[in-house]
Amino acid sequence: MEIEWPEAYADMFRACFGVEQWRLYCEAFLSPPVRGVRANPLKAGGAAVHALQAAGWLRDPVPWSADSYYIPAHAPVGADPLHAAGCLYLQEPSAMAAATALSPDPGERILDLCAAPGSKTTHIAALVNNGGLLVANEPNPERCRILAENTERMGLLSTTVTQAKPESLASLFPQFFSAILVDAPCSGEGMFRKDADARACWRPDLPLANARRQLDILESAYSMLAPGGRILYATCTFNPVENEGVVLNFLARHPELALAEIHLPQSGPGLTVKELQAIRTSYQPLDHCLQPIDDWLASVEIRDTSLCARYFPHEARGEGHFMAVLYRQRALLPEDQAASVNDNTRRERARRRATTVRGAHSPLVALFREFASRTLSESFLHHLEDAYTLWPQGDLLFAAPRDLADQLRATAAPPRQRPTPTRRQTSARLRSEETTPTYSPLFLRIGLPLVRMAQRHIVPTHTLAMALRAEDALHPLRFAYGDPAVLAYLKGESIAPPPGAPSGWTLVTMAGAGIGWGKISDGILKNHYPKGLRRVYRFAAP
Repeated sequence: MEIEWPEAYADMFRACFGVEQWRLYCEAFLSPPVRGVRANPLKAGGAAVHALQAAGWLRDPVPWSADSYYIPAHAPVGADPLHAAGCLYLQEPSAMAAATALSPDPGERILDLCAAPGSKTTHIAALVNNGGLLVANEPNPERCRILAENTERMGLLSTTVTQAKPESLASLFPQFFSAILVDAPCSGEGMFRKDADARACWRPDLPLANARRQLDILESAYSMLAPGGRILYATCTFNPVENEGVVLNFLARHPELALAEIHLPQSGPGLTVKELQAIRTSYQPLDHCLQPIDDWLASVEIRDTSLCARYFPHEARGEGHFMAVLYRQRALLPEDQAASVNDNTRRERARRRATTVRGAHSPLVALFREFASRTLSESFLHHLEDAYTLWPQGDLLFAAPRDLADQLRATAAPPRQRPTPTRRQTSARLRSEETTPTYSPLFLRIGLPLVRMAQRHIVPTHTLAMALRAEDALHPLRFAYGDPAVLAYLKGESIAPPPGAPSGWTLVTMAGAGIGWGKISDGILKNHYPKGLRRVYRFAAP
């Protein structure tokens, strides 16, 4: 198969990486794109995942990402109920390297600044076992809705979804996060094998235009980075303008930043400064990128950009990725220390003023506690009380991570109400009941949505069901992987509850993982699986 390449792209690749690398790269395009899937340790369903392994679908692990597998192009994983249950996430394998390179710890405050569609957000949440605070941001409204849906499906507890430009978010979270992922918008050269349109749309002026935008995003990220914290900068592109060029320009602006080495299986190093200086003579956009920092390059000890990591499709089984870890090595400046003291003082005052419940007299809180006493286990409720603040917002009650609640009390007035959408707008945008941004222009999800007020009574959210395991509910309805009742439920059909099941809300589970709510009345279980999610699934394993 002959691939049609933009001539300027081929010239760029040969100039930057050599003729032999270009030949190997073109040969890789004779093979189909690589597919991958991550098993989600936050959900139950391990036995069901083992069933897929036994069926031959999950036998080939991705070496740089735990619980991740290569899958054949024809594997029907996306149509399996395990995917609907959030036990599986389809993701391009080389993109899985970014969360691994970030190396997040439970208890950290983490920001995914350019998060849609949620692949790296859900991976980070899995690596920290739903601990700490994870803010996932996406400025584009439609892409942010998809991000919210994926955080819902994968059962994320401590994740907040925001829809904001990076500079707007920075005003809320000054020097707040210890780990920030900037998966920057880029020219997408790592998508060329699976997306011919992306290949056809590439233009020689894209790298420099993107580099300016990427530096602006990094500046916003830096203003939110706590001393001693780190930024993982990632792109799915190859050209050095958007990769090493952006990294060097950003280091020149912030001498207190340094590069950390990335140790990942099968990754190649970044181009060295010496290599970049040689390349710029034959690749003009790189010369334009480096010209503003020529004096800096000549006057300081050269930063070792070989510490960055790059995946090529002809060197590792993936479509391609670039990563750099920049850590803030210098202590707080005097003016930063004063700001930090003031921030801490505001937070402490806010903490003293507040109990663990915001709006303690809200009817939402009282109704939730009544619902929880009949439906949820004591251990799950204790976890909510220990790590979260009950946060009424409009007609929704959230469990907001404590760090987030304290920060919002300390820094901001409550978000402005967004105009209620028309019925036509709502039906066009909804796929599930919790992802409509009707209550705030900034926060789509202030932690975990628990219940929604509906005509003087409450309805538990589908998001809550997806975050629960069978042991988190008092009277779960348990189905095994392979049970036809699961397929019926996911289509929206009524299913028979077991004899003697108590009336009221019940969590429907498959292989121990929550998949939705049902409400039992007069021996019949009314199906509350969201209508926008209902479809025909089939089990991929016998």
